[in-house]
Amino acid sequence: MNNGLLFLDIDGVVNTFMIGDEPFNSRAGGIKRGSFYFDMGSPSEYRVSNKQALLWVSKLCIDYKLDIVISSSWLIGNELDKIKFSLYSSGLSKEVNIIGGVSPNLCCHRGLAIELWLEEHKIDLNKTPIVILDDDCDMAGSEIDLTPYLVKTDTYVGFSHRDYLKASELLNKEE
Repeated sequence: MNNGLLFLDIDGVVNTFMIGDEPFNSRAGGIKRGSFYFDMGSPSEYRVSNKQALLWVSKLCIDYKLDIVISSSWLIGNELDKIKFSLYSSGLSKEVNIIGGVSPNLCCHRGLAIELWLEEHKIDLNKTPIVILDDDCDMAGSEIDLTPYLVKTDTYVGFSHRDYLKASELLNKEE
């Protein structure tokens, strides 16, 4: 593996509660409240809602040669191919590779699940740059504290330019 890794949570990172003054183009049609429309994507619709956040993720992966590993509850009950299609059809650059997913485990926090994935794939954190994009901060594993690799997004905003800069700073430190 020559590239670095980006562990991507979906909800709160690239799938956020969006608001607009016109109906969204989605199968679900969004929710109308007064003169505003609200929308959030889902794997059953094969899309995420926050295209701007997804473009920032694409830019980060291209700029730093990162492959994506999905670390999201979207993996519960959904095949990885369905999630890949959702991300690519929502705007993730085809230049970006999605190489796998962290098996969701409801009995442990995400940091431990990522740690187990890193161990299973024999990833040396001294040789492979990683960044974790998540709107939660449960990154302590049993052996490794992954908190230093975390860029915590605002659940309602998703991955933003400010988060891109934080991730860039983190990845530049690892070089």
